[in-house]
Amino acid sequence: MITIETTNYQICKASESNHGFFEHKKLGDDYAGGLWFNNNKLIDYDGCFEIDEEITDALTAAGFDVSEIIDL
Repeated sequence: MITIETTNYQICKASESNHGFFEHKKLGDDYAGGLWFNNNKLIDYDGCFEIDEEITDALTAAGFDVSEIIDL
């Protein structure tokens, strides 16, 4: 399991699959969702209308490609 901690989120990706999740540290399930990857590329998410930039920034810093789900 790959875990990324930010100020407001815990972001996890299963090592052996293309699935992960994010959860807000204070709001918990009120702001949480799933993440779907194709190898190291984030291809989809759910649980919110728009994914928080803090999440995409953290994923990018950890070496993930988020270009498919954000406007460049």
